[in-house]
Amino acid sequence: MSEAMEPLGTEDQISFSYHTKVEDLLQATEVIDKKNRSDMRRNVQSMGIVIVLWMFVPDVMENPTRIVSWLMIALALGMMFMLWKYPDYENKKFASKKAELSPDYDLTVTREGIDVVDGSAHGVVSFSGRIAVFEYKNVFAITFEKNRVMAIPKDQLEEQTVEKLRGLLCQGLGDRFEKVDEFTKQAGLFGRGR
Repeated sequence: MSEAMEPLGTEDQISFSYHTKVEDLLQATEVIDKKNRSDMRRNVQSMGIVIVLWMFVPDVMENPTRIVSWLMIALALGMMFMLWKYPDYENKKFASKKAELSPDYDLTVTREGIDVVDGSAHGVVSFSGRIAVFEYKNVFAITFEKNRVMAIPKDQLEEQTVEKLRGLLCQGLGDRFEKVDEFTKQAGLFGRGR
């Protein structure tokens, strides 16, 4: 869907529509997770699991019949798997559900906030509240309140609309608006790249 409403023509606001796609929401959750340092927390948690493994593997080597040690190793490996795979699963589930339940949005962005019309629902996301916007790949990833996420896809907007939107977000948010380049693979034992 391309732009449904004409930009209002003033420098203080812009209106446009877009259709939510799963891949746009996944890009938004990716950048928000990276900026919230989710990988760093997972690295610390993984180190705790490695310590548990380090405690029980030698015990199993000495006495292979110790069932408790085998159970602790299995539990630690299961937790490690969940620690690294579950967040991606949750992000995919969230993106699919949100794209299905709220596919079309009409937005009016001003220097004070974003007026959001989602079907019959209407709300305002104020720039004075807890909000951050990251321009990343093909989206403006918006995180607000507690874990609320929106993804404005740049490929569904005209170039001048993207420029005006970027300008309003910069003016309204200041340093809470950030253009993020591609993430590189993190170094270290538990680093992962995308």
